[in-house]
Amino acid sequence: RFCSTAPWRPNINIYETEEAILVCADLAGMKPQAIHVEVEGNSLMLRGDRPRPIPAYRGSAIGVQLMEIDTGDFCRELELPDSVDRTKISAKYTDGLLWITMPKEG
Repeated sequence: RFCSTAPWRPNINIYETEEAILVCADLAGMKPQAIHVEVEGNSLMLRGDRPRPIPAYRGSAIGVQLMEIDTGDFCRELELPDSVDRTKISAKYTDGLLWITMPKEG
């Protein structure tokens, strides 16, 4: 599988240490169970569906003045370097950020 033309792609930062490559994806407003991380061949696939934020307002109708937060289906594909141990990739979602740790082999 590959990423089709999803409506949006989350912003990411990539860091490298001697032991691992670290990916940080901005996925604010998501539930962890709605985020899917998969290794497919030489690719790391990040998929999900971020819901539109709805104000908790009980009153008259609300009109939208500005809407810049990306929502809906997303897909982000990253090529895995040969140095990554694909069997030890892990992910942790904290404070709206998904941290993917990709340990290096050897």
